[in-house]
Amino acid sequence: MFNSISRYSIRYIWKGGAIKSQYLSVLLSLSRSSIELNKKLKNMIDSQQYIQALNLFDHQQSISTNVRYTLALKACSQLNDYERSILIHKQLSLKSLKDPFIQTSLIHCYSYISNNMPEKVLELFEKNSIDIDEVIITMLFNACAKLCAIQIGNDTLKKLPFSFLNHQKLVNSAIDMLMKFGDVNQAQVIFRKFKIKLLLLMELSYE
Repeated sequence: MFNSISRYSIRYIWKGGAIKSQYLSVLLSLSRSSIELNKKLKNMIDSQQYIQALNLFDHQQSISTNVRYTLALKACSQLNDYERSILIHKQLSLKSLKDPFIQTSLIHCYSYISNNMPEKVLELFEKNSIDIDEVIITMLFNACAKLCAIQIGNDTLKKLPFSFLNHQKLVNSAIDMLMKFGDVNQAQVIFRKFKIKLLLLMELSYE
């Protein structure tokens, strides 16, 4: 993956800048090296070599990319490494923080690492525009339940499409959140809707 300097240099070459062909070869070589490094990190994580992956990340941190940050955060999650994940978070640029993969990794990291930091989940959810899925919403509801964050919990629940009833874990977390809020009536409404949806699916499966 090219960094911003490399991309600028390539554009300069194509515009007819007086740069020797050897320089282009160097840039292409750097790009291949970066791709190979990303593959090596991913293979380490897939092989559960999380400490080794983070050590490699540290040694190459001066040329870290968004892909590498995402992989490092995944390793932190698996190791329950609070301090390392927070340190990586602080090092991210504003541009990197807008990357949807990094945003998702951070939310997974803060939730997956420990249930003792639910406020971080809310902070990330409120500050970033994230492509949400049922996993992230489930974690958000869990955080809202622990912090009694009634407004954001209810607002998020109201915005969910009816299809969220297809995900039992999400429904369970929503019901648990509402019960923690003391909203028993709304929790019962969701439970009944989920039960009806489940019965309909069972009837369709027998047809």
